[in-house]
Amino acid sequence: MPSVTVTGASTSLGRRVLARLDQRPPAQGNVMVHLAGDLRRGLSDAEVDGVDRVVLVSSAQVYGAWADNPVPLTEDAPLRPNPAAVNAVERAEAERVLAEWRERHPDAATVVLRPALVVGGDDAPTPLPGRDAGVPAQFLHEDDLADAVALAAVGDIDGVFNVAPDGWIAAETVTALVHPIGVPRWGRLSAFVDRVAHRAAPATAALSAYRNQPWVVANDRLRAAGWKPSHTNEEAWVTSQEPSVLTELSPSRRQMLALIGTGALGIGALAGVTALVLRRRRRRS
Repeated sequence: MPSVTVTGASTSLGRRVLARLDQRPPAQGNVMVHLAGDLRRGLSDAEVDGVDRVVLVSSAQVYGAWADNPVPLTEDAPLRPNPAAVNAVERAEAERVLAEWRERHPDAATVVLRPALVVGGDDAPTPLPGRDAGVPAQFLHEDDLADAVALAAVGDIDGVFNVAPDGWIAAETVTALVHPIGVPRWGRLSAFVDRVAHRAAPATAALSAYRNQPWVVANDRLRAAGWKPSHTNEEAWVTSQEPSVLTELSPSRRQMLALIGTGALGIGALAGVTALVLRRRRRRS
């Protein structure tokens, strides 16, 4: 009987993947999906159980965040994780272990997924994006990653695939998404929070690199395999935020606010939106 083993099944991503696999289980073979846990031990178990397909969720961070990175990075780019970025280094090591396992099991399929910065999950707060370095950014909604994992588990694809929305967004657009109506007081508060988060990080140098150097990826290979993102970068960001006066608005209105923040709309529109926000606040008070 076909079977699927999922490590990290209790995580937010794991629950979404399981929901998709319940609707579309594999037609044949035994599949192991690694979302979390000790990859080396898991592959040892796979040797015993005769797994036919292994899916590893790695990260686009394995490419490293470097000033000379091409924009976008393809799957053929070398792995250069920033040494201080523990997660990136561990993911690159996991990919190496999987490659060695594949050499011992040439008849098995292995799929490595390298997602961009994932947002919209329940397990961890969204990292604050860099806003002043002029570098592009990507935000992948966890639902789109879950779709990619399910495709890798039940489909017939093999190899390495980046997972990201179409294209990327510029640094100034990220600023507009984080502070959609651009009230200076909010900007100063956010800058303060930004500095506190930066100083509290255990690997400040690594955090700074991934905030301020490019590491966006191309999704052409996965798209050609049948996957399609359901969220744009902007939609993924705004739908991932905690409910507030602004995030309770519809996605289209929130994107309109982002455009206002970049100056694409006029002062009159800004005044109208500001009035809407103030009116909603008065009602709540």
